[in-house]
Amino acid sequence: MKLVLLLISIISIFNLSLANVTNVNNTVSDNNECQIYYSILGRDNKRCRESSTFEDCIPNLGDCNSYANIKNGHIVELHLSARGTIDKIPPSIGNLSELKRFSLTYMSVKDLPIEFLKLKKLKELDFFRINLERIPPLIGELSGLERLRIEQNEFNDIIEIPNELLKLKKLKELNLKDNKIKTIPQAIGKLSELEILDLSNNEIETIPSAIGELSNLKILNLSAGMLQEHRIKEIPNELGQLKKLKELYLKYNCFRLKLQLVF
Repeated sequence: MKLVLLLISIISIFNLSLANVTNVNNTVSDNNECQIYYSILGRDNKRCRESSTFEDCIPNLGDCNSYANIKNGHIVELHLSARGTIDKIPPSIGNLSELKRFSLTYMSVKDLPIEFLKLKKLKELDFFRINLERIPPLIGELSGLERLRIEQNEFNDIIEIPNELLKLKKLKELNLKDNKIKTIPQAIGKLSELEILDLSNNEIETIPSAIGELSNLKILNLSAGMLQEHRIKEIPNELGQLKKLKELYLKYNCFRLKLQLVF
């Protein structure tokens, strides 16, 4: 009987030790990815955990708009906002293999590292008021991307949509408003899954006929700025081919209709 009890005790101790090893490994996995987040941010703001949100910020620690969400030991969402104190994203970003959503706001970042290409599971990319020198062509290699927003780029003028971007076959939303883009590429029709296209407040003067190939488009915003010099002057016939279009915005443009559009 004593032997049986001894064996049970040994088994229990072994299982407990194994569980502790597993927990330690999970902690290390979490900690490694969190350390990447903290290294980019420049401090540990205690906001790398499961179900982290904007609302759970501890005010006296600052960095209330920066946080990382963890699921199954990996960062799946990363949101960084640092009011100009961060000027580059380190190569270690490529180690966040499960990252699905990534946003940068109010930062001095000018480009993305080549390691960004490793983020094969990325679905949403959101840049607001950062300092890109151009739209990084490597974004076009993120084949799983569904939403791309680059709004109000600061200091440097984004003037074109790179051809590489038109390889994003799964893209559903493209938002490049409040930049200095001058033309919509004729190949825009390649984005066949696109549902939302917002190019408002740019310097666009013409709409290519290929816009009619966006058969899934539901929202199109090509409004100009109130004081803007460059305005759309003509609406192409092909706009009438957008049978799924529900919302069309052309505010402050100065154009003439070639035909009556029927949706």
